[in-house]
Amino acid sequence: MSKGYVYFITPEAVLYRRDLEAPMVKIGYTKSNPQKRLTALQAGSPVLLEVHAYIEGGPDLENAFHNAFAELRSHREWFLAEGKLRHFLGYLESEGTQKFISREDIIAAVHDVILAGRSPNPEVTDEDYLATADPAFLKPFFPEALSL
Repeated sequence: MSKGYVYFITPEAVLYRRDLEAPMVKIGYTKSNPQKRLTALQAGSPVLLEVHAYIEGGPDLENAFHNAFAELRSHREWFLAEGKLRHFLGYLESEGTQKFISREDIIAAVHDVILAGRSPNPEVTDEDYLATADPAFLKPFFPEALSL
């Protein structure tokens, strides 16, 4: 039985828009369908939002993502979509059109992005890139990522 879902809600097409001053992502948890949570959030948002991706998990996994991306926290459950978080979202998007992301694909994303030691952008130093995520918080949830 699923505990619920950890979701990533973003402004529509956040990875491709240049009109957003500070692109944001909400990392949250819901016991029900993430689309219902989106509807509630949309009511108070000045921009169109979308469920970027969601995975099975509970509040403990949500907190692990919050802690992993703590350096990017803007306020409460909203984070700047920069550095490793931006690449993580892009990786999840590249896995297909499904919003629900399988455990196998999350493990690959954690391995390829969160555990990555080098910046994919030559204009961003490795040190600055690494500072955007602390993989230690996610390792207990995805130990398979360590052995890929």
